[in-house]
Amino acid sequence: MFGSLPLDQLVARARTLYTNARDTPDVAAALADPYGFTPDDYARGLTLVAALQQAIADHAREYGEQFEATEASDDATADLKALFSAHRRLARTFVDRGTARYAALGLRGRIADGEAALFEQAGTFYQTLTDDPSLMDGIRGLDEAAVTRGHEAVERARAAEDAQVKETGEAQQATALRDQAARRLRVHAGEMSEVAKIALDDRPQAREVLGLRQR
Repeated sequence: MFGSLPLDQLVARARTLYTNARDTPDVAAALADPYGFTPDDYARGLTLVAALQQAIADHAREYGEQFEATEASDDATADLKALFSAHRRLARTFVDRGTARYAALGLRGRIADGEAALFEQAGTFYQTLTDDPSLMDGIRGLDEAAVTRGHEAVERARAAEDAQVKETGEAQQATALRDQAARRLRVHAGEMSEVAKIALDDRPQAREVLGLRQR
């Protein structure tokens, strides 16, 4: 039974199993002799229940943070792409094709697909203008302040992407820890429940106290 329960039911039914076995004297006695269950076993079980509850909460929090980080990264990337696209269109409008200046600004082709490629292309564009401000001469709407905004947009997008990667890793780790906690509880509660079914085979009401299904 415990091996296939959804996590919320696993927590609830395992807590019932351990708590009621501990707090029902005749059940505790039946499990103690000759099966060797002691209060320490029930305490261990309740510790596993608490650990799983905490792991479930941590998992929910980490995935919420991952979602927020992903949304922030998408927004920062979209903002960068919009700004870079506008600045690049201005440059393509005022710089003649086929010139060294056109090539220096990387104006051939289209804006790169993919975040990493976009960050690289935009970063190179703004750094080139920073290194040689004369390349902005005659380009309306593209000046030192615009280039500064471009650099800032690149850095925000990169930082947001780094945060998203970090949060994704932490969410995956939280999943692994939650699943590990669930496996430990399933094994412990499963073993105890099977012994309890044997120990209380002729006492259906006692099995019900532990939340164990009738045969």
